[in-house]
Amino acid sequence: MDQDNSAVKSTPKEPYSLQVHRKESFWHITFPVLLASVLLVVFLVLLIIFSGGFGDNLTSFGAAAAIFVILPHLLVLLIWLAILIGLAIGVNAIGNKLPGLSATILDFLHRIQIGSHKVSNQAAQPSIKVASVSAQIKQIFKSLKARLR
Repeated sequence: MDQDNSAVKSTPKEPYSLQVHRKESFWHITFPVLLASVLLVVFLVLLIIFSGGFGDNLTSFGAAAAIFVILPHLLVLLIWLAILIGLAIGVNAIGNKLPGLSATILDFLHRIQIGSHKVSNQAAQPSIKVASVSAQIKQIFKSLKARLR
């Protein structure tokens, strides 16, 4: 019997952080969504009651519902429009400053290129001298061999 009790695994208690997360997710996410949904339903029911039911004033109810559907999309698109306008202004500002900055950068890079060519020419000069002297010595021996034949 003692072994049967040890075979049953007990579930560990939830960590404190997970408990706090569950409480916060309820009060920060679930509760506001439910509250907004209930308020929207109450508002729509009151709108139906005070408009005289679904009879002749159905167009005003449809217009109100369309506003509730369209308005969130317009707000999201307004945010995207603001971002797009900000990007356009930023690109325009960069475009105005870029020619002067690029000329400065190109001049600096050209100076670096000239300096690197000078350094590489000076670094290659000793090996070119050695190769030149070596070629002259080979030519001397080659011409001496040709004369001695």
